[in-house]
Amino acid sequence: MAEFQKIARELEIYEKEKWPVGIPSLVDLLRARMADLEIRPCDLVSVIGTKSTVSMILSGERKIPRENLLRLAEFLEIDVSIILKCEESDSIQTEETKP
Repeated sequence: MAEFQKIARELEIYEKEKWPVGIPSLVDLLRARMADLEIRPCDLVSVIGTKSTVSMILSGERKIPRENLLRLAEFLEIDVSIILKCEESDSIQTEETKP
């Protein structure tokens, strides 16, 4: 049994190094959830605003205004804390890539 646990730990370490899983970008999270619920971008217009705003948000060109995050979380049935964590991670990554 101890040998099995040792192999399991080594495998877990290997997998974390080989295939790290981080926090997804907010856009990736939204797109994945939209796919799960079979929601099209045009369905988000009533939540976010105009069709062009939805397009810019889903392409990563524009951030989601804070006031829309709660409505979006409710519409996509995502816990708000997850959305905020993804948004925070995006902000940190943006700061790290600035010259």
